[in-house]
Amino acid sequence: MTSESFLQSIAFGLALSIAVGPIALIIINNGVNHGFFPALRSAAGAALADLTFALTAFLSGQAALTLLADRQDAVRGSASLALIAFGLWTAWSTAARMRRAQTDGWSRPTCYGFRATYILTIVNPLTVLTISAFAAQVTRSGDVAESLVLALGLSIGSLFVQAGYAAFSSLLRPLLTDRRLVDGLNLASAAGITLFGVLGFL
Repeated sequence: MTSESFLQSIAFGLALSIAVGPIALIIINNGVNHGFFPALRSAAGAALADLTFALTAFLSGQAALTLLADRQDAVRGSASLALIAFGLWTAWSTAARMRRAQTDGWSRPTCYGFRATYILTIVNPLTVLTISAFAAQVTRSGDVAESLVLALGLSIGSLFVQAGYAAFSSLLRPLLTDRRLVDGLNLASAAGITLFGVLGFL
């Protein structure tokens, strides 16, 4: 393994995480509603899921990509259903909280932290297939030390971007003093997560 491969893994982790997808929306949602550290826990959950994927993919190499490609439709369908369910649940709980606010006062939404973000990242088929394809290109299947270092590099890149989302969204929090605006952002986030799930079937 070369230092170039390690840097490639970090760069790949950055590129993989920089696109705003359902996981980024969850982290941003937590930052807006609960602040930096709850959002950072979500970011760590996403990065650990990427580490889990990467280590598995780097150790198995082309075999993982072949196995996943054979089951791509099943993986994609399961992940899409999970995202749709999560998005709809978030929308329903936000709407229910808005109704309760009329009589009981407004409260901030549930924080979807480390575990929830880890699980939702794990079921993302795009992440699985993309990391497996990258791993098949840069590592020798079965080399444990190399696989561990490259997987750590990828997760470092991922965590850097996810933590950036956490920091950015938490900086917005003091500016969002109107609870209706916060509720609107929560509903928009729920709609976005659900849309990502629906697009998985297209």
